[in-house]
Amino acid sequence: MELDAIDHRILYRLQENSQLSNQDLAEQVALSPSACLRRVRALEESGLIRGYRAVLDAERLGFELEAVVHVSLDQSRIGWHEEFLAGIALYDEITEASIVTGASNYILTVRTRNLTAFSQFVEDKLSKIAGVRDLCSHIVMRKVKNRGGMLPLAILAFRSSALAVYTSRNMFLRHFANEKAGVPYGIALGVGGLLTYPASPLMIWALDRLAS
Repeated sequence: MELDAIDHRILYRLQENSQLSNQDLAEQVALSPSACLRRVRALEESGLIRGYRAVLDAERLGFELEAVVHVSLDQSRIGWHEEFLAGIALYDEITEASIVTGASNYILTVRTRNLTAFSQFVEDKLSKIAGVRDLCSHIVMRKVKNRGGMLPLAILAFRSSALAVYTSRNMFLRHFANEKAGVPYGIALGVGGLLTYPASPLMIWALDRLAS
């Protein structure tokens, strides 16, 4: 499915607030309700929108501790990868798991009620999974940025808009419009600032212009 600036804008709006009514979404992306609904359904059917979910306040629900755990496995064991995946699937405390490059094989995100519960989880469950050779835990003290997995869609919206044609004529800005060349540091820093505060008036204005 080939996306245009309006599609990117729809994705951005739904990523920020998936509870928007179709009427409100249509007004924000300057479409008729019927045209907006068709686009949303096409995005869903293509798999670009994989689902909608509520974002819960973990601390207020009693899960006060978050930790990042690096896991190294004994790779001499037959089926070590499948064995580990089966092991971590048993524990809801592990909210995310990624295979990574570097000294460790996996990075896990773990949520528990407190430090005592985390220690018990590591000692009684995680370390007992067959093949675990080494664990290195990092307690999250405070999150300074948390976009909850949201994607930087503003850059995509820009590159599919008419403004990309004009910036490509400028030696300094042309990289911003060229997805193969990358983004200059100064521009990337500015865009990063906007994305850090996606609800700011400047960001809303920029998105409106990019998608028009």
